[in-house]
This record gives sequence, C-alpha cells and structure tokens, in this order.
Amino acid sequence: MATTLSASLLCLLMIMLSQQQTIHDQPRNPNLRCRRYMLNGRKQPYQVTYEPLIQRYVLCDAKTDYGGWIIFQRRMNGLEDFYKPFDDYHSGFGVLGGDHWLGLEHMHKLTFNGNFEMRVDVFYEGSWHHATFDRVWIGKTENNYILTLVGNYRGDLPNDVYYGIQYSNGMPFTTLDRDNDWAFRENCAESHVGAWWYKWCTRANLNGRWRQSNATGMFWRIPGEIKYVEFSEMKIRRRGP
Repeated sequence: MATTLSASLLCLLMIMLSQQQTIHDQPRNPNLRCRRYMLNGRKQPYQVTYEPLIQRYVLCDAKTDYGGWIIFQRRMNGLEDFYKPFDDYHSGFGVLGGDHWLGLEHMHKLTFNGNFEMRVDVFYEGSWHHATFDRVWIGKTENNYILTLVGNYRGDLPNDVYYGIQYSNGMPFTTLDRDNDWAFRENCAESHVGAWWYKWCTRANLNGRWRQSNATGMFWRIPGEIKYVEFSEMKIRRRGP
C-alpha cells in the first residue's frame, strides 16, 4: 500500500472547471487523463479545457486501484493549517505536492453532474487502510455543500452509520465561522479544530490537527477505539461514461 501511494506515482493536471456548463457537456473524463498521464510518460502538466475557463491544478493518483483518481484532500506533513474559515474551504488551499484541499466548489462541479466514486486512504499505527464508496456527490454552495454517499462500500476501514465518514452522510459542511452541525451547545469545527461534514459531532476528523492524539486530531473511529491518522488522502474518480 505504501508503494501504491508513493509520491512518485502522483502527477499534476490542470483542470479547467466550468462555471456555467456541467462537466459532462464538456470533454469527458478528466480523471482518465490523470491515468493516461503516467502511462504516456508525460513529464509536464497539461490542460483539459472547459468553457468558460477557471484554471485549477489538481493532484492525480495514477496508480492506486488502476489510477484515474483526482485527489481533493491530502494530509502528509502538517505544514498546512486546516483550521480555516468557510471561504477557504469553498475555494481551496494548500500546496499540491503536500497538504491541500481542492475546494468544495470544484468538488461540487465535478461530482454533482457525474457518476463519481470516492476513496479514502489513511495510514495509522504502521499500516495502510482504505474505504471506497460507490457514489459520492457534493451539494451546492447555497446548501453548504451537503455530502451524499450512496451504493456499496468496500475496504478495511469500519464504516457504517456509526463509524467513519458514513456517519456524516447527508450533512452540510461546517467550519469555524459557519456552524451547520446538529450539536446544540457547540460548533463542532471549533471543538475539533478542523472543518468537516459534522453531525453530533463526528466519527472521522481528517481535517483536524496533524499528529494530535485527542479530539482535535486527525482520527477515524472504529469499534471500541479511535485511530489517530498520520497520513490521509481523499480522492474521486468517474465511474463509466
């Protein structure tokens, strides 16, 4: 698994995201281009054009599970602070070669009009673990980017309505300055020092503080205990045409 997620297997792709037209109205499958990037031996970033143009670099995982993944969240070195306001999570932040967040608006445009699966890879206690969901989409900004997961789940991370990210299914996104969770006496983003699709509050906190072994840290809850995560990647890939 460590080899699979090696940084040498990741490449940069410039995606032009559409403001007015849906992704499937434009040239298909930017994630397939992520896969072909490595197979064709390309060494420089290249463009996939959408009209009207918004330039956005994304990091591609061209190897894991046959590649084609667009990475939208990465935590690897703790150099980027993820305790940020809503506008930052809306637009995206960080350094693609390190810790970064693609941006909720870009994630919405990619997933809401296409058939995308989602994969989460985490490293804790010396081993890699993953969770893959058949279908994901991120809602509109006016609904605070509600997370929707449907279909089957596969992987070795416990994940159901009580554990992992599945607990957050159907929830809007909460940040330190926009409280959309269901907790009555707190803003879960403040108490967990992060931002997430919090409920009461969460069973996974991959945008928490790096290498903190408490409620403010990066963690994934499993039956009977909490695993504190040292590395995480969240990624999406189009399924079919």
